[in-house]
Amino acid sequence: MKRWRWLLAVALVGLIVAGAYFAGTSQQARTATAKPNDADSAAYDYEANTVTVRQMDATGQLQYELQAEHIAQLPQNGAVIASQLTMHYDPPGRHDESRRWRLTADSAQLPENSDIVALKGHVLARGRPSKSPAVMTFSANSFNYNLKTQVLTTPDDFRADWAGSRFSGRGLEANIQRGTIEKVESNANGQILP
Repeated sequence: MKRWRWLLAVALVGLIVAGAYFAGTSQQARTATAKPNDADSAAYDYEANTVTVRQMDATGQLQYELQAEHIAQLPQNGAVIASQLTMHYDPPGRHDESRRWRLTADSAQLPENSDIVALKGHVLARGRPSKSPAVMTFSANSFNYNLKTQVLTTPDDFRADWAGSRFSGRGLEANIQRGTIEKVESNANGQILP
């Protein structure tokens, strides 16, 4: 009887070792197939889908919030690219949803070690300037947006709408924190209503 117990114990140990071996090799096979191929690895350092990022200042106050369908970092220059981007900028001070600026674009690129986001494709910046009861909107095919100064610039055609007034031209510099148009290069025209 002892001999059968001993054989049964050896058989059980053998089954456990064999099971562990097969589980380990099948795990390695699953891991190997889950790795990105070489072409994907060369395309970007990391990527994520359906992303929300919140940037806080030194005091812990929300500076801006970013949402994107896809975000990736390029390996050759460290730039971060995003598609179907929505950014929210909260003016300094108390968080006030009615004062929040919303920027949308088909795509965006932020070079490494830079504060300038290059927004491209159906770019729209919409919000309420700090001393205004009316919403202001800037639209263009491309804008550069400075995260620190809140200045939007474009060399392209643009349109600005505010309190029923419309203004368009080519080449714009505007500060969304103050709600001011700083500079227009050319072809300016508009309808300013009282």
